[in-house]
Amino acid sequence: MFRAAALSVLFALAFDAGAQTRPDGNWQGTMERQGAALTVRFDFHTQGSAVTGRFTSETQRAMEYPLDEVMWATPALHWKLGDSLVFDGVVSPRAITGTFLDGKEKGTFSLHPVKLDPPPYRREEVTFRNGDVMLAGTLLRPRTPGLHPGIVFLHGSGPESRWGTNLFLADRFARAGIAALVFDKRGVGQSTGDWKTVNYQGLAEDYLSAVRFVQHQPGVNPRQVGIYGHSQGGTISPLISSRPNAVAFVIAAAAIGGPIYEQEFYRTRNELVDGGLTEPDLSRAMDFYTLWINTMRTGEGIEAYEEALAKARQTTWFASLDIPPEDDWIWKWYPPVGNFNPLPLWEKVKVPVLLLYGELDRNTPVGPSLNGIGEALKTAGNPDFTPIIIPGAVHNLTIQWEPGQPFSWWHAAPGYTDLLTAWVRARFGAVFARQQ
Repeated sequence: MFRAAALSVLFALAFDAGAQTRPDGNWQGTMERQGAALTVRFDFHTQGSAVTGRFTSETQRAMEYPLDEVMWATPALHWKLGDSLVFDGVVSPRAITGTFLDGKEKGTFSLHPVKLDPPPYRREEVTFRNGDVMLAGTLLRPRTPGLHPGIVFLHGSGPESRWGTNLFLADRFARAGIAALVFDKRGVGQSTGDWKTVNYQGLAEDYLSAVRFVQHQPGVNPRQVGIYGHSQGGTISPLISSRPNAVAFVIAAAAIGGPIYEQEFYRTRNELVDGGLTEPDLSRAMDFYTLWINTMRTGEGIEAYEEALAKARQTTWFASLDIPPEDDWIWKWYPPVGNFNPLPLWEKVKVPVLLLYGELDRNTPVGPSLNGIGEALKTAGNPDFTPIIIPGAVHNLTIQWEPGQPFSWWHAAPGYTDLLTAWVRARFGAVFARQQ
């Protein structure tokens, strides 16, 4: 009997040791490259031999961003994060350590298991509809008693999901006593539909459905729900906020203040310059790019465009423009988008507005956009308009490493998140005073 009991104990210990080498759980630590350290957390979950994982970094304003190509073969763990970061580590009961490649640069990482405290809010996976489209997201509702303000996060351009920056900001709003909804853009993640087949007005209907959904949630004051949008989201935000009684406030970051096609010229010229293109090729490339954009948005001049295209293909700069063929989806999608001008809509916005820009934005023309929207809000007679330029920040409101300087990790602009939550709380101060 003693021998059998001893064997059972040894088997249990062996099983437990093997279980501990599994990467399941929350692992926090640092990534280090060229002497610069970044605090990060990776959350792993195994099911059989399959592993999934997510990335969180408060410094980079990212929360639970899905990892790519996670592979585990005890004790080795390999994963990718985005397009350039590749990790190779070894899992032990008390650490995951290893190296990573950031493009061509190499670094090290060291992670240790951590126990996460439960957040001060309820987190629910939810779905709601806009006609035939089912939209899936995550709703965060504060646990404090009473009715709370709410906020809905709009999407940037392209296939944007709920994860990453939007979820991070939603977490911060919920911790500040403001209910927050993030969701997958139509055709992304768990949402149905296809964002490539609708214009900005169609996306705005999705966001209005999201606002109405939040307005009907327990613990939310339906008259105090607003929206936050960055880049494309900020640009089309007046499609929602210009409607009477639709929302209580709007936060628009890097919003374009003028026709969309004009911003295309600004962004593309900066990209070519930053890529090293100089005169006279810069002017030639921009002349061709302008012809392409105008052909797409008007449907006119196709013969002149095709003649110019044949010549442009022979140049060294053509590949930098990434021009799609004429049967690409963007040719049909672009006319209503490229011709969209948000300024007439801003002239109808009566609710409080917070406008935010990065000082070094190379995508959105900061001065013209801020002036254009500001004048439109004056026309609207809007007395509650707060314009802010974030020093040293680029388009996504982060501070980037400058080549030629000692390496540093890019990071969120200091104070940005606190600014957002404080601005909203200031407009509903009586609500939070009652909750003290």
